[in-house]
Amino acid sequence: MSKRAVLFAGGNLYKMPKIKAGDLIVAIDSGLEHCQKHNVLPSFAIGDFDSASPGALAWAKAKQIPLLTYPAAKDQTDTQLAVEHVLSSGALEILIWGGVGTRLDHSLANVQLLLFIAQRGAQGIVSDGQQEIYLLQDQLTLEPQDGKCFSILPLSLELEGLSISGARYPLLGVHIDLGDTRTISNEFLEEPVELSLENGIALVFIYPKDL
Repeated sequence: MSKRAVLFAGGNLYKMPKIKAGDLIVAIDSGLEHCQKHNVLPSFAIGDFDSASPGALAWAKAKQIPLLTYPAAKDQTDTQLAVEHVLSSGALEILIWGGVGTRLDHSLANVQLLLFIAQRGAQGIVSDGQQEIYLLQDQLTLEPQDGKCFSILPLSLELEGLSISGARYPLLGVHIDLGDTRTISNEFLEEPVELSLENGIALVFIYPKDL
């Protein structure tokens, strides 16, 4: 089983991820439509399929893609079911592409799955092809990206000892409370950005400057 899983959710997808040989590819409900559009064959599709189009479902059937079908009335979102499935298969890196969309509750739920993934010993990324979202618990290195900025938002009630080096606006061991916007809109320079946190959990957003 591949150590990396690429999950296609049904949100916005402005750019496809780079698929590597051996990746486990999974379509989540209407994420089938992204796979159909870009001719990417998932190993399976999962969900209640209440939002997948008839055309995408017909394509999946024609391509003999297994459908793991769940009832609409269930305790987890389709995306969480997909995450649990690939974690149980041994995935150590999980990319949720199309994980940000028009439903804010679904987008936030997908972002919070980064913590669910980390608590089970894996790493996750949520992206729409323009924005990428990571989890920061202890340390995180961000490679410089031309034309992009980054923001940090607390996921816990407070962040203790947040340090940022290598960015336009550095910080050293500061305290940030949930709801504080101090760490929005930082900028890359020409070196890697090093983030460290003594206590707490944060989300890191990377996005184009002109977004």
